[in-house]
Amino acid sequence: MTQSEKSPDPEPPANFEKEKVGMFWEYKRGILFTFLGFVVSAFFAVVFNADRFAPGVWALLVIAVAVALLSLVILDIWRRLQLLAGQVTGYMTQVENGVKLGRFDQMLGLPEVPRRAEKLITAPTRGTLEVKQKLYSLMNSTRTSLRSLPSIEDISFEGVERLGQNTILIHVKNPGQREVRINRYSINKGEPIPLAPPTVIPPKSAGTVTVSRDLNSQTAFVGGENYTVTVWTERGWSFSFTFKCPE
Repeated sequence: MTQSEKSPDPEPPANFEKEKVGMFWEYKRGILFTFLGFVVSAFFAVVFNADRFAPGVWALLVIAVAVALLSLVILDIWRRLQLLAGQVTGYMTQVENGVKLGRFDQMLGLPEVPRRAEKLITAPTRGTLEVKQKLYSLMNSTRTSLRSLPSIEDISFEGVERLGQNTILIHVKNPGQREVRINRYSINKGEPIPLAPPTVIPPKSAGTVTVSRDLNSQTAFVGGENYTVTVWTERGWSFSFTFKCPE
């Protein structure tokens, strides 16, 4: 058998990374459109039964409120699709540059689940375990869907530290009750730079966002000058911090 008759080489790892980006887009977009479907169904249910909620002229007020809420939800989903498109573009740019994106569950923001395979295998009643496993999976699926719905996030600026000429460490704190995942940042309102994997800050905990510039003397951080860094979370919230660069 000649060299040309041999089976072709497997696809390069970059193709698999691109497939992960595609699956990420389909998953996130599917959740948004599923949520929109529930909202539209609720809207028609309210409109067709408005006379039951309020008689006479008040039914028109109920319909007007339903239309306003539906419009706000559509605008919010459109904004989130734009943010998602920007995030996917950043991932594709990283893949083309040869950067690995990490595990797919980290990209989706799924919670860490401890492995308990040995405990399941050695448990005495298999039937009971199968029922519990189904309920547990349903709970995880519901939590994952709720994590992608609009929610309020907050982070506070704690301090800044300089690491060399081109890197700044921004120390922040998450005072809220939910995990915050920062996936992009920009310097002085420049182009957003993706973070892969994202910086994860647990509830009621502190974290550090690493902000870097190109390894070029013209773009290095200058001590004593003011800089504004904006960070974005996976749920679409953005926060800006203005600070003086340490010497």
